[in-house]
Amino acid sequence: MKVSADQLIFSVKLFVAGMIAFAIAVRIGLPNPYWALVTCCVCMNPMSGAIRSKAVYRFTGTFCAGFVTLAMVALFASAPLLLIAASGIVATLAFGISFLDRTPRSYGFQLFAITLMLVAVAGVDHPEIMFDTVVARVSEITLGILATTLVDGVIAPRSLEGALRARLHRWLPSIETWAKDVLDGHEADAQGEHDRLKTLADITSLSQLTGALRYDPTIHRDDLRHALAIQQRLLRMVPLLSAIGSRIAGLGEAERLALRPSLATARAHLDAGTEPPPDLADAVRALPLDASDARAWQQLIHDALADMLAEMLTLWSEVSRIEAALSGKAKLAPALARTVSETRAFPL
Repeated sequence: MKVSADQLIFSVKLFVAGMIAFAIAVRIGLPNPYWALVTCCVCMNPMSGAIRSKAVYRFTGTFCAGFVTLAMVALFASAPLLLIAASGIVATLAFGISFLDRTPRSYGFQLFAITLMLVAVAGVDHPEIMFDTVVARVSEITLGILATTLVDGVIAPRSLEGALRARLHRWLPSIETWAKDVLDGHEADAQGEHDRLKTLADITSLSQLTGALRYDPTIHRDDLRHALAIQQRLLRMVPLLSAIGSRIAGLGEAERLALRPSLATARAHLDAGTEPPPDLADAVRALPLDASDARAWQQLIHDALADMLAEMLTLWSEVSRIEAALSGKAKLAPALARTVSETRAFPL
């Protein structure tokens, strides 16, 4: 098996961090020095942002569990059964929250529950040593976290910026191809539908990556906001594209013929990444109607199609401008720049 340079660097960083943490833990006399080594193995990651993210959540979960454990011991030290029951209830709630929270933050709740059970339940017969156990546990975890973070910062830190830009370069052509197929009247086959669902899942996955990106010191916060602004606009385009395709497919032959010039105009503005002209929506609303009782319903469909086309092209023009600003090719207009600066992670 061929070992790549990245794998070799990762192994070296993990070995150095683990040995430093274990040696210090043994030197200062911690009761379970292997926990410092285990923490290094758990927290080490090829990407610096992921290391810092997991380190923060692991420390927070362990520290809070230690604090809660001492509080419960103070209340139920003379009633071991109540202490076990309280620990089980609190740990169950923490596990439940971790399953509901679909972000990297869930790791902190998991560590909270695990630490609570390991410390409180294991020491239920000896509450008098619980404080020492909590301090030792937090110290071992903190030592492993510090060793991992420091070694990663010294030996070849890796940024998630490349992965972030690679994702953007995958998303934009996929969504653009989808939009062109809709405007050209091409129906997607099974492979095309599969690719679109995969693209949608990939776009949504940025919300998971955001938890690590926030802790990556090499990624500027403005770049992250630009990426999130693009993500949110692409996610808004997905239902619009689906609805536009279904509306066009449901039109009659005369309506389709009358709609072709408007679709050609929309396609030209999509290729250029510019906002739709003011008369595009009016032209779609003025499509011919049948001389029947369905005229009012047809007009509603035309009005909805006009609004969706205009909104889709507006979103795509904003995506194009934000992507250009992210690449350093242009600057955003003040209004759009203000909107982008207020962008936050998309809630799942």
